[in-house]
Amino acid sequence: MRALPWLLSLIALPAWANDRWGGSVALTSDYRLRGVSQSDGSPAVQADAHYNSPGGWLAGLWASSVKLYSQETTTAEINAFVGGGWALNRDWSAKVLVSHYAYAGNRQASRYDYDDLTAGAAWRDRLFFSATWAPNSSLVSSRGIRWNRSALTYDVTARVPVTARLSGVAGVGYYDLSELVGIGYWYGSAGLVYDLPRLHFDVSRVQNSAAARDSFYGAVADNRWTATVIWTF
Repeated sequence: MRALPWLLSLIALPAWANDRWGGSVALTSDYRLRGVSQSDGSPAVQADAHYNSPGGWLAGLWASSVKLYSQETTTAEINAFVGGGWALNRDWSAKVLVSHYAYAGNRQASRYDYDDLTAGAAWRDRLFFSATWAPNSSLVSSRGIRWNRSALTYDVTARVPVTARLSGVAGVGYYDLSELVGIGYWYGSAGLVYDLPRLHFDVSRVQNSAAARDSFYGAVADNRWTATVIWTF
């Protein structure tokens, strides 16, 4: 799963009414997206800057170091996003987010640039649902090479407070690649998040189904532990 940046964007839905600039800097032991490493199992540096409007609108940039191929040098993924989040009632909130993903500094990786549309809902800052449609995804896998095809992702995440600062977090998702390579796969994670006013720590176990492990080269889809620290401002 996308680790803290995605999780925090879901948790922060009710706070989008605040009028403020913000951002973060993070270090993760392995940048995982839909259960699969985007940094070839190596640490990644990440950062974002965003603006929340009084009406609930959000826009910003998110970036991470990536290494999509073991034989390539480390380059960057840059994500520009815009969307909105609204409280529906005392218990429920919703969001819509449009994002563009670009891979800088690598001509081969730039072929993977894509867009997606995410719709999500949150219940009492405890349970989060989202569905994402990417109309122009590309994939190089052991099942073949496909460019500019549609893909769908579904995620459910639960957050359970243990103490005032410590929470248990678990999630499961399904990545539908039927239009790309004729399959889909399950992924999930479970771990602990510890929150301080400006620092957040996450330790999680990432698990993938056999279909995921069989679809990617090397060990990028292997089950493993990850750790992330993020400083927000």
